[in-house]
Amino acid sequence: MKAYRLLIFIIFIFLSGYIYSQRFGGGADAGITFSQIDGDKLSGYNKLGFSGGFFVNTKINNSLVGQLEIKYIEKGASTHFQITNPVISVITLKYIEFPFIIRYKFDFHQKYKRYSIMAGPYLGVLFAETGRDESGRVDPQNLLQYHKLDFGGIIGAQYKITEKLNFDFRYSYSLIRTYKIPGGSPGGPWYFRGHYNNVINFSLYFQIV
Repeated sequence: MKAYRLLIFIIFIFLSGYIYSQRFGGGADAGITFSQIDGDKLSGYNKLGFSGGFFVNTKINNSLVGQLEIKYIEKGASTHFQITNPVISVITLKYIEFPFIIRYKFDFHQKYKRYSIMAGPYLGVLFAETGRDESGRVDPQNLLQYHKLDFGGIIGAQYKITEKLNFDFRYSYSLIRTYKIPGGSPGGPWYFRGHYNNVINFSLYFQIV
């Protein structure tokens, strides 16, 4: 229950900033994700998912923009495209995520002023976990029961298509384990001790106000 209380609190802060600060603009976004889970002994961004939500932003100075978001995002892993492994299995982790991004715009040169780079942390709250194999939907009792909270970092770039529409590319990675492997070797690499979300996200951001 603590995770959901935190979710409600962050939503309240998010909406309060949007309503009461006249310096803030905002909009909506929608996109797709390609993800994998490091530590599950598989590799490849084979899990296709979706993302979408809302954001508020404010201009810090001529080059810097701060942006707070609330979004639905799908992460997980899939063996669908594992040519050497005939077993089909998919794990889908559905999060409500709260990224806080600082974006740097290349305003110093006319040729590059449509481009910007970004970085920042995110907090994710897991609200649903599903799995499928060749037999169909996996019983929730047999899933790994991932942690309710995911905290990580984001880096990326953005291209301004029009004054209101932007194309956004992001790479995000968990900084804490989303699942602890029982009996994991404390002396081995980090991915021997747990699972970590590893996600590529392409989105369109529409600035409404």
